[in-house]
Amino acid sequence: MTRPSSGSPAGLPPRATPFPTSRHRGFISPQQAKQSRYRGPKPWYRRRRWQLAAVSLVVVAAILTDRYDHYTPPQRAATFRSYYNQLVTDLSTCNDGVTLAGQDLRLIQSGGATVSPASVVALARSAEANCTPTSADIYTLESAQVPGALSGYTQLTLATYQLGQWAYPNAAEALLAVETLATSPADATATAKLDAARAAMTAIAGQAASTFNSVSSQLHTSIPPLGLASP
Repeated sequence: MTRPSSGSPAGLPPRATPFPTSRHRGFISPQQAKQSRYRGPKPWYRRRRWQLAAVSLVVVAAILTDRYDHYTPPQRAATFRSYYNQLVTDLSTCNDGVTLAGQDLRLIQSGGATVSPASVVALARSAEANCTPTSADIYTLESAQVPGALSGYTQLTLATYQLGQWAYPNAAEALLAVETLATSPADATATAKLDAARAAMTAIAGQAASTFNSVSSQLHTSIPPLGLASP
């Protein structure tokens, strides 16, 4: 009589092995079985070194196509006008607020005011917020990068930075002083802060305007005046 194999009931075939076995350890886990399968080499386009090389080529190509010498003089002039106009647009809300707040403050200081101190405070407070980096326009201005077509005019980087400085902290500081002086015209501290901010704004605007006008002349094009105010 044939003796049944161990692990199987009498009269039934041997129990199937659910997973591949190891010669030394018997059963192995599903995870081990999955890892033991041979997957073969990855396609060349999925290998990491090829992916890195492709990314590097894209970056290099982008840099080369934006080189200064790849643009004609008319293209540089057009790019300059567009860049300059965008900077002026970014400053316009802050600049308008500075102009109006300054006008209203002078009316109060002259003694023939047709506006109330409270309205000047509200105007200056709103304008001050528009001159800080919390404003989308000023944030965009301070994040602006000189286009590749204008990379030969390195002075534009400083001029762009100066416009940001005109708005913040200088215009914002001036408007804070206006808020105080609207209700306390004789406040010496606020007067000193306003005078200092005015002087800084005037100097910065003059330097930036000189740079932009110089580049405009070199490119044989024309731009509107920068037109930055002081309160």
